[in-house]
Amino acid sequence: MLHSPHIFILISLLALTSCVSGGSRVTLGPSEMNTEERLRYALSLESRGEYIRAFDEYEKVMRSTPGESRAYYGMGSVYLRVSRADEAVRNLEKAIELDGEQGPYYNRLAWAYLLAGEPIMAEMTVLKGEAVDLSGRHVFYDTRGVLAMVSGRYLEAEHHFKNALMLTPLTDYAALYNIHLHMHKLYLKTAEAEKAKASLEEMKTYKRMGYGIPQPFIW
Repeated sequence: MLHSPHIFILISLLALTSCVSGGSRVTLGPSEMNTEERLRYALSLESRGEYIRAFDEYEKVMRSTPGESRAYYGMGSVYLRVSRADEAVRNLEKAIELDGEQGPYYNRLAWAYLLAGEPIMAEMTVLKGEAVDLSGRHVFYDTRGVLAMVSGRYLEAEHHFKNALMLTPLTDYAALYNIHLHMHKLYLKTAEAEKAKASLEEMKTYKRMGYGIPQPFIW
């Protein structure tokens, strides 16, 4: 008769064999991930609001893969989401230093500068981003609209938001939601009730579709 430890090992092996033969995939644990898998995992944690765990995962990538710009970008994003502007700026600037051809890095850095109370630096950063990433112009127009709005340049803000809407792909529902969110805030500031209501209705449409997750780190 087998002793209990042997029975346990045998049952474990049979269970593993059953999983493999049934075509099930074994999910990698966090310690077994490569760089790409860990970055995806960190991003999923960030998107769920698990910022401390996401921070830890980005930090692991920094240690295992020195010079990986996406880890600094992710770390900067987490700092931005928890309103730690200085750390966000420092990490996002490092991401751009490592890879200056990524438009999203500049856009995120612009938001970090805005949070840090440096709107001029934010606007300069957006312009640099537009120069390296023409495909992301709709995102930059949206950010420029926000920068103009917080500076009290409301007509300019509306102009940028309308350009953002024109350039945003119709299937980029999250971006469209964000633009309408920002326009809604603009029209509340300018006391244009009908326009504010129209933007709110657009937001509700995208929210029903499951895309009501705004980008804002400031308000």
